[in-house]
This record gives sequence, C-alpha cells and structure tokens, in this order.
Amino acid sequence: MTDVIGIGVLTRVFHRDLVDTVLAETKATEQRKRLLPARVVVCLVLALTLYASEAYEEVTRRLVHGLTSLNRWRADWQIPTDGAISRARTRLGAEPLRELFNRAAVPVARPGAASAFIAGRRVVAIDGVVLDVPDTAENAAEFGYSGKEDVNRSAFPQVRMATLSEVGSHATIGAALGAVRTDERTLAEEVIDGYLQAGMLLVADRGFYSYDLWTRAAATGADLLWRGLGHPGTARPGVPPGRIVPLRDPAAHGQAVHQTHREHPAGRRCPYPGPGHRIHDPRPRR
Repeated sequence: MTDVIGIGVLTRVFHRDLVDTVLAETKATEQRKRLLPARVVVCLVLALTLYASEAYEEVTRRLVHGLTSLNRWRADWQIPTDGAISRARTRLGAEPLRELFNRAAVPVARPGAASAFIAGRRVVAIDGVVLDVPDTAENAAEFGYSGKEDVNRSAFPQVRMATLSEVGSHATIGAALGAVRTDERTLAEEVIDGYLQAGMLLVADRGFYSYDLWTRAAATGADLLWRGLGHPGTARPGVPPGRIVPLRDPAAHGQAVHQTHREHPAGRRCPYPGPGHRIHDPRPRR
C-alpha cells in the first residue's frame, strides 16, 4: 500500500504530460523503441529519491508495482538489469531533471494561509547545506572533498547546495549546486536571480549577509528580513557599530523607518540599500 501511495503522489506531481513536454524541450526523447524509454527513466530517477537505500532493481520493482496497481503500467513489462538502468540514466543526462525541477518545484501553500504568509507576503527562506555523493573519481574531480588532505578530509566527495524554501510548507522551490568549496553566497546569487520574486518575504541567516547580495535580492522586488553581523561597519557618531538607527522619512508619513550604515571601501559611510520598511502583522501577539 505504501508503494501505491508514494508512486501515486509522485505521478500526480510529475504528470506524464509534464514529463513528455520537458523531454521534448530538452531534446531527450529516445530515437528508437527501448525497454527503458526516457519517460520511464525519469520516473525511475524520481522513485530513487523515495527509496534511497534500495538497489536499482528493487526500486524498479516497487515503481512497477505501484504503477500497475494504479492501472498505469503493462503487466508483462520485464524489469531491466542494474547495468541497463545505469546506461539509461547516462543517456538521459541531467538537463531534463533540472528543467523538471524548475517546472514542478513551486510554492504549495494557499494564498493567505496563516502559516505561510505575513502581511500578504509569502515567507521564504534561503539556506545552505552540504551533501555526500558517491565516492567516484568523477565526483571527486567535479565536487571535491571538504577538510584538509591527510588531516580531516571528508570520507566522500561533497556537494554544496543553496536552497530557497517556502517556510510554511517546507517545500523547496529553488536550488543551486556547486563544488563543496564554492562560496555559499555565490550559490545564493543563482537562487536569488532564478527564483526570488516580488510578493515574497525572504528570511536569511547572517552567513548570507553582504551589501552586494542584499542589493541583488532587493532588486527582485521581494521584501527582506535578514539576520546581520554583529558589527557590520562604522555607524553614525555616537551610535554603536551594527545598531539599527530609527530615521524619519517624509515619504513615510511620519512613521519611523530603519537604516544601518557601513564603512564604504573608499572610506565613505554608506547606508545599506534602502530603509527597512515596517511590516504590519495583523495576527495577535502571543
């Protein structure tokens, strides 16, 4: 039953029409009839995420069982060998899966849901993570190891990833991957450029704090709520470094807005881009 439920959800999110469209646009459709056509390989790769600890053939068996129970599979289809599956994945490549992610990974919370919105803005968060990948020469060359050789080097090659997630549902709606020694902010630039939109409120930890990255994120039209460094720079005379200073903005109808200052590389004091606008939250305080 669990196989049927898991595969059923998988095929509902990644509908065959969507898969076929992505395969056609990325020119990944097969040129001749195969036991493992491209659409089946895509479904198999997705199923591998549900059963990460299982071997290829066992995952294929579960996929076939689930699809057969849903009347979406031929009962006489033969399960291919591990070698055939590996070659089929190589033929498919990464581009169709990357495009499929971009089409399917979208916010899922309903507009206005109290757990996902604040003052009409969809709350999203950017974060970084490091993942182990199989210990092969290709992965080692592409992604590298963390730590120092012969001292504390990681046991496996590792991938660094920056993600954009919907806070209310924990759904990942954007991602960028790179070698483990890639700066997290570099990956964050790709995520911000590709997935951040107006109408979102982006939450970020102080590891992403920088003038340039803030400017980049603000240019998308999204609102920003970031944790800053303890001492971002030299503030006004008499104001401790890093302190948020209330200012009066005539355009804000007398309401206090907030702004911080940092030391410009050329020695001039430079305000962080734009005042931080006060966001009204209608929910009662606890």
